[in-house]
Amino acid sequence: MSHAFVEYDDARFRSFGLSIDLEAPSVAVTGALDLATGRLLVDAVDLASSGLDAAGHAVTVDLRDLEFLDAAGIGSIIAARNSARTRRSTVRVDAHGRIERILLIAGAASLLHRATLA
Repeated sequence: MSHAFVEYDDARFRSFGLSIDLEAPSVAVTGALDLATGRLLVDAVDLASSGLDAAGHAVTVDLRDLEFLDAAGIGSIIAARNSARTRRSTVRVDAHGRIERILLIAGAASLLHRATLA
């Protein structure tokens, strides 16, 4: 199976969805990336990068449909990048609008290989 989707919707937390494409490889995140959901992103990137057979390949983290990102969420993106580096892979972030701006203001955009961040 090359695709997986997890949707987390609990009244105590913001909505969260995660789609993993092992062929691309990519991880798409929807809803909120925060303290409650960040570990799921790291695990998803680990899963996506574990199938890469050559160093230097990238896992794309698609944040285009993300609605909320806080400092813990940014930390999880950086943790995912660091984890991928142990497999000699990289993480590319695809974001726009307010999420792109949050990453730029936080200085996190410069730490990542970016697909669409300027």
